[in-house]
Amino acid sequence: MTNLATALVDAADQHADRPALRLDEHVLTYGEFFDTARAVAGVLRARGLEPGDRVGMVFPNVPAFPLAFYGALLAGCAVVPMNPLL
Repeated sequence: MTNLATALVDAADQHADRPALRLDEHVLTYGEFFDTARAVAGVLRARGLEPGDRVGMVFPNVPAFPLAFYGALLAGCAVVPMNPLL
């Protein structure tokens, strides 16, 4: 895998217990972030997506966005983000 997800893999390896995402009192560590993104990648692959497929994402600015974004990257997909607030 050679894409932006490599940065998440490296951060999770080096700083698994450090905070990566925050929303109010909810905090997700790099390890939790990576585990969840990897689970998203597994769901995408189980649904038939393959490396190189495009994934359109319609999310507002919420923690689910980076989880789905990096999950799609970990699955080897190309992400097409579409913010509904724009």
